[in-house]
Amino acid sequence: MTTKLAQRDDIKQRLDLNGSAEDALLDTMIEQASDLASQLAGRPLGREESRIEYPVASGHSDRLRLDRYPIESVASVKSIYGPGNSDDFAAADELSDGDDYIIDSAELGVLQRFYDTWRSTPRSNLVIYTAGFGDPANLPAGAIAPPGDLQHGIAQQVIRWWNTKGQAGLREIDAGEAGGRISLAETKPHPELIEACRALRRLSL
Repeated sequence: MTTKLAQRDDIKQRLDLNGSAEDALLDTMIEQASDLASQLAGRPLGREESRIEYPVASGHSDRLRLDRYPIESVASVKSIYGPGNSDDFAAADELSDGDDYIIDSAELGVLQRFYDTWRSTPRSNLVIYTAGFGDPANLPAGAIAPPGDLQHGIAQQVIRWWNTKGQAGLREIDAGEAGGRISLAETKPHPELIEACRALRRLSL
């Protein structure tokens, strides 16, 4: 399920909408705009809890880049002479946060190894962690809220879609049983969403 990266109530206030009749449509639009933001940023932005990943180090490096970030927390890190299977990792010792590794950059998703390098062969490193931006309307304790400019850009995208829905020549998307179908304008992404995602894309370089 797509993490919504903007708040429905904020968008309803901007659109001067009252009541709950539009909520299902707006939620679908926010999800679509959040997916679009991930596409523009070139990486998934939504929060994933207890993500299991087998990252591969670039050469003999003491730094390991995870696919999803910013890092919220790390539950488990193991490194073996692989490639290993689930039994191999189950038998392996946990690396200790602060002694064997640290989160070198939560913002960029980087772990740094002490006194050793990360394995550069597939399925040699196992990291279980939580990362990405959470739903600002329902943010768990410790979760990271989307940047303000990203929330604003998504809101602007939804408002553009809302104000042009139902016009001729638009495509429809299915909003589910409760929401029916809605039409979204075949327009370019909103400039403020592009700008917010451009900043996040720079972080991935």
